[in-house]
Amino acid sequence: MKRLICIMLVFALSSFLFTGCKTKKNSAGAIARKQAEIILECLKTGEKEELKALFCERVKNTHNLDKEIQEAIDFIDGEIVGDVKLEAMFESGSAVTDGMVIDSHITPKIKKIKTSADKEYSIYFHAYIINANDNYVGITKIDIYEEDDSKEVEDLNSVRIGEYVY
Repeated sequence: MKRLICIMLVFALSSFLFTGCKTKKNSAGAIARKQAEIILECLKTGEKEELKALFCERVKNTHNLDKEIQEAIDFIDGEIVGDVKLEAMFESGSAVTDGMVIDSHITPKIKKIKTSADKEYSIYFHAYIINANDNYVGITKIDIYEEDDSKEVEDLNSVRIGEYVY
């Protein structure tokens, strides 16, 4: 009995060790954080190519991403300064059919983006990590809102890159 328990324990531990690093490295949270970093860097520097590469093929083929990204860069008043708050850096939904994941997506938020013009912004984005339609894998949309405590969410000034694809 002790031998069986030891064998099971070794098997479980080795499974964790051999798959844990790969799963963690490629997890939804790691993907969300990397995409958030690229979005922020693009908005800070004006570099568009790395951000464009993150979008799904459907959005790349149906939107003028150069124009939309430039509009987003222009929308932010001042230089981004200080730290930001990352939220929802995990899988926000998935679908399984016949034991296979056919949809996995993330909807992260980047909040408390302060600028040198004393403005504050929030960014919400959506991306498919897995989708039955390969053309949907990647970022589908990025929404940037200028925060204003005196306004309701639907009345906030905002700009969108891409579209919600489903």
